[in-house]
Amino acid sequence: MNGAIKNYAEDAIPEHVIVLYDSTLFKSGKEGMLFLGDRFYFKPLLEKPICVYYKDLQRVDLDRKVTYKNDKRKEKLHIVMHTEQYDYSLSDKLATYNIEGVVELLNGIAALKDQEDELVNVSQVTPLADLPETYKLTYVNYSPLICFAN
Repeated sequence: MNGAIKNYAEDAIPEHVIVLYDSTLFKSGKEGMLFLGDRFYFKPLLEKPICVYYKDLQRVDLDRKVTYKNDKRKEKLHIVMHTEQYDYSLSDKLATYNIEGVVELLNGIAALKDQEDELVNVSQVTPLADLPETYKLTYVNYSPLICFAN
């Protein structure tokens, strides 16, 4: 997460991160996707990062380009995000992510902005004391007994 924040989401606070997808081979965080409560970052290899605020997101489309080479059909998928000011084309250079799933997720987020609640950043860290009793018991049962080690 620190690598993603350092490389393409410099204004993000770690405790506000909801989802991080790291597409790098060695998990350095230099490329991928990062979702916060109010915005989304996308950083593919050798491209500039994109940051889109959900309040500006109008809709997201899936662009399919079919090409043929040596009688073999090849399909390239691109995500096209439409905002109030720009259209962003997200390449398929993050080879292992589910493009259709990201389109569905972003369209779901775009639909949320029409509700009364504002999309804001909220800490994703919950103190153990605030969790339900079953979670506390699970934590205690499966925690390493570090305090008893010599």
